[in-house]
Amino acid sequence: DLDERRESETDEGASVHFIACHLGGRTVKSDLLHHGKGASAQCDTDLITRTRGRQSFHFTLKNTYSQKNGMGVITARGVSEDESALGMNGVIKIEQRAGGTDCTLRQAVLNLSPKTKVKATPALEIDTNDVKAAHSASVTNVNEDDLFYMESRGLERTAARGMLIAGFLKEPLQKLADLPELQEEIKNLL
Repeated sequence: DLDERRESETDEGASVHFIACHLGGRTVKSDLLHHGKGASAQCDTDLITRTRGRQSFHFTLKNTYSQKNGMGVITARGVSEDESALGMNGVIKIEQRAGGTDCTLRQAVLNLSPKTKVKATPALEIDTNDVKAAHSASVTNVNEDDLFYMESRGLERTAARGMLIAGFLKEPLQKLADLPELQEEIKNLL
C-alpha cells in the first residue's frame, strides 16, 4: 500500500516537472501538488498508471498559481483492467493575483473491462480574469466487439490489447525520451 504526498513550491521564473508512474501495489493514494508562488512559475505533471486485478489507485493532481503569468500542463493517462478501480481528480487553481496564467489539465483513461470502476474529474478554480485555462477528461471503453474486430484482422487478443495500451500511452512515454533506460523499463512493465 502506498499513501504519498509530493509537493513543490516554485518561485519567480522557476520551473518544476513531476513525472510519476504507478503500476504496482494493491492500493495507491497519491497527491501531486504544485504551488507556483512566483511570477512566471511553470508547474508540469505527467502521470502514467495502470490498474489490474483488484488494485485501487486514486490520484489528486493540482496546480495552484498565486502570481501573474504562471504556466503549466497536467497530463494523466491511465489504463484500467479486470475489477480494478482508478480515480483521477485534477485541479487547476488560479488565484486573484495570477492574471496572465496559461495552463491545461488533460486526463484520459483506457478502460479494458466492464467491471472496472473509473472516475476522472477535472476542475478549474479561477479567481481572476485574463487567464487561459483548459481542462478535459475522457474514458475510452474497449469492449468485446472492438477486440473481436482486431482478432478478425489476424491479431491475437493479447497482442491486440498490447497494441491498444501502447498506442494510448505513446504520448506520455515519449516525454521520457531523455531517459531511455527508464522509458524502456516502463514499456516492459506495461
